[in-house]
Amino acid sequence: MDSMKINKIKYIFTLLIFKLVFSNTEYLIYTTKDFTGAANLISDFHSNETHNELRLNSEIIYKETLDSLMININSYISDYISYNSDLKYLLIIGDEFNIEPQFFYGTATDDLFSSTMVGNYPIPRLITGRIIAENNIEAEFQIEKIKNYVMNPVSGIWRNKLLLISDDEYQNNNSIREEKYHTYFSNEIFENLSNFIPIRTLYGANFPKIQTSDWYLQPELTQKIINSINSGVGLINYIGHGTHEILSTENILSLSRDIDLLNTDGQSPIWVVGTCSFGDYIGKDCFAENLLKTENAAIAIISTTNGISPESNWHYLKSFYNTHLKNYIQNNANQRLGEIFFNSKQSALNLANSNEYPNNIYGGYRFNIFGDPALPLIISKANNITNLDSIYIGQENQINLQSDLFSEIKIFNENESKYNTYNYNINQSDYNPSLVDSCINFPYNPTTNQYYSCNDTLKFIVPGAKLYQNNFLNSLNFYIPLEVDNNNYIKLYIYNETSDYESKIQCINNIPISLSNYQNISIDTTGPEIRLFFDNNELFNNGLIFPPYNFKIELKDDLPLNLSGLNYHNIRLWIDNNQTNSIILNDLFINEENSDTSGKIYINIPDSLLNNEIHNLHIEAWDILNNQSVKNIRLNNAALDKKVFNIYNFPNPFSNITYFTFNLKDPEPIDVDLRIFNKNGTEIAYFNEIINEIKNFHQVPEQGFDGKDKNNKTIKNGTYFYNLKIKKMNGNLIFDTIKTFTFIKK
Repeated sequence: MDSMKINKIKYIFTLLIFKLVFSNTEYLIYTTKDFTGAANLISDFHSNETHNELRLNSEIIYKETLDSLMININSYISDYISYNSDLKYLLIIGDEFNIEPQFFYGTATDDLFSSTMVGNYPIPRLITGRIIAENNIEAEFQIEKIKNYVMNPVSGIWRNKLLLISDDEYQNNNSIREEKYHTYFSNEIFENLSNFIPIRTLYGANFPKIQTSDWYLQPELTQKIINSINSGVGLINYIGHGTHEILSTENILSLSRDIDLLNTDGQSPIWVVGTCSFGDYIGKDCFAENLLKTENAAIAIISTTNGISPESNWHYLKSFYNTHLKNYIQNNANQRLGEIFFNSKQSALNLANSNEYPNNIYGGYRFNIFGDPALPLIISKANNITNLDSIYIGQENQINLQSDLFSEIKIFNENESKYNTYNYNINQSDYNPSLVDSCINFPYNPTTNQYYSCNDTLKFIVPGAKLYQNNFLNSLNFYIPLEVDNNNYIKLYIYNETSDYESKIQCINNIPISLSNYQNISIDTTGPEIRLFFDNNELFNNGLIFPPYNFKIELKDDLPLNLSGLNYHNIRLWIDNNQTNSIILNDLFINEENSDTSGKIYINIPDSLLNNEIHNLHIEAWDILNNQSVKNIRLNNAALDKKVFNIYNFPNPFSNITYFTFNLKDPEPIDVDLRIFNKNGTEIAYFNEIINEIKNFHQVPEQGFDGKDKNNKTIKNGTYFYNLKIKKMNGNLIFDTIKTFTFIKK
């Protein structure tokens, strides 16, 4: 019997085993044996470790097994589906060198592993995702993030917050008016979902441009994007131009510049990126895979592996948000991320197959899931939680809930949610892209089946100011700011957790405001207390800072803090008396648990704003009676003339263990020598560590120094010297210093 017949018999036998044993498999994992650990980890998670109602019967198939049988993966999956009607998800683990993607008209797509011909086009039958990883360690890291996201989600309304980012209207060789669709489409998502979930909009058209030698930058927009993500959002959407390394020609997000600035403190968002090639991992180090490999930067990404037309992009995104995500929120649909992704893709592909829009087939296949296709959504579902007929100015307002679980409230000035009109003639001379006055090739609007009108304005909604936010248990008493117009209406979002991963959200529109007085508020003439922290230490005058410039601001008052921005009552920060370029921080404020009088703000300040040795930092905050406080602090930038800084051992003095720490200005692999001497100059301990990890902060030895010498004997009480010597991997000396510490054995 020849080898082909033997392999065929083996294959049939394998399929029979699967039919008998795994006939109810819902989740198939396809990878190589190099990823056995990762495959077992996510298989166990879905089969055993997750919540009962989320469990999936899973199975692993290895590429090596199919290769030994000389069986094509496509044929195998097709046969598997025919034996098992329960099979729904396919997860691929590995990058393009481990599991080679399949291509549709030159576009990498994992859909083809399960596709079948329907009409003129192949239509995927399994919800497919890929964990892009070079090795098992990288894959397990991403899977552990997934487990933590589902089993231990960070509480709060951040789960429901949607951040809408759009490219501006300027692009080389395109009409300004041709570029309007980025904002139009983003605004349409806002209008469809803002009555269900809180949304923040950051549209490029609404931010200034700074001219450079090559093109333009929008540093203010970049900074607001980074700080908004770090403050906590559940879902991010971008529409505009991009590549595998950047978003927009203005470089509003850059892989090399910005990814290390993203730190969400466990509030990992889902990214939906409607642009060209954001997920093009084929022979490239793309933005999408780097976000997933960075802790807390992303939990899953839906994006493209190739270029995409504006129309195809919008067909998919419109289906994703305005139909399927809306249905999930509004109708309590029990769906995972992959189902919304898959159903949206099917809608786009069906549109192409019907010949209504045949070019959309290419767009449908360009979108892929990077991450777990069966990721349970922790986005809340709409429900009625409470009734609130009116809100009073100057009077204590009350909400009572029949719940013992965590709740959160956000109130917005609804009358201020209005259309902003952008005039293209403004600063037009500053740009000069070609065809600036042309209306040719003006984009088609698939919603109305018409071309957008050719005019000089763009209209989009700017959400109203935030008046109040807090988290609470059972009941809440609250005030809103004094200067709110009593002839106004507000919008209220209330969020209520029902379990670890499930929650409800309610939006109440058009709540009227009535005027009362502040008779119930105790007389207060003092503004909020302001504290500034850097590197987990409170900063005082002449405090040391170094990149990355990540700060924490703590605010505390006897009255609720004013977050409204009304009459310029903002939480804001400015540098060196340059108030014209103040950074507004209202949207970044995070309440302390069950408190509207205290909270914190995390903010990254761009390197370009802290480029001198000495800076004065100013922070302003208000309470709802408009009492003001301003914190002024002088900072010493230690990074400008030093390669190594912030050298210390902690604790000092110590009795049990101490750590020798330092920061690198320009992180790179290093060779570190640490020698410890007594007062007589005798070396009593020596440590050498080769550190290949690229990072700013280091501690040596990693396990700390326990006060024992080379002979494992505890050293005597007293003062000792240590010599810290840092070299590049080529042997060149970076830093050499001698400092002291004290050991006191109690």
